[in-house]
Amino acid sequence: MDRQPQARRGMMIFVATIFILACLIAVYFTFEFHPGEPALPTTGGASSQVQ
Repeated sequence: MDRQPQARRGMMIFVATIFILACLIAVYFTFEFHPGEPALPTTGGASSQVQ
């Protein structure tokens, strides 16, 4: 079963590179495109409900 040890090593490097790139993209989207702080509701007279 030990036909091409260089091919196996190359494939492992390829898979590890794709995994690391996917993790970096996930971290980028998590910290750059987060929704931010939610807006606080207004408690003044600007209510849409009529009492």
